[in-house]
Amino acid sequence: MSYTREQIKERANGLIRSLDIGDQIPVPIEQVATRLGYGYENFLPDESTRNVAGAVSHSQKMIYLNDEDSARRQLFTLAHELGHIVLHFDPTNPDQNFVDYRTPGPKNTREKEADMFAAELLMPEQHFINSWAHWSGIASLVAADFAVSEYAAEVRARVLGLM
Repeated sequence: MSYTREQIKERANGLIRSLDIGDQIPVPIEQVATRLGYGYENFLPDESTRNVAGAVSHSQKMIYLNDEDSARRQLFTLAHELGHIVLHFDPTNPDQNFVDYRTPGPKNTREKEADMFAAELLMPEQHFINSWAHWSGIASLVAADFAVSEYAAEVRARVLGLM
């Protein structure tokens, strides 16, 4: 199933509401993972996993994050993997896993959806718009508010028509 941006926004906002997280910014994404029943840990990549940003093992209820990535990138990856769990997990296939490789070129639909979910979860629209106005569009300061990379904040601003 493919999702529209509005459907993804509603799923992310619904998740925040259902977990009673309120208006905490930055969103406590680690708490979201644990409340969904998933643990998370870093892995030290070897030659075969160097291009893996993150992965989900549903059978182990575990999310794996590349230890060589920055803390902010790891948080985005954690939110991205939660997007796969919320949007793409098939309960009839509990052994289903997701592995996210860093590859050049366009992303497939599921990867784009998981990225959108992560952005909606970590940078809720109205909070982001308010922060963008408060910091006069200085992406690095906005990024710090949400504990995301400057790049993630810039992409979010473009999606919301702020730049």
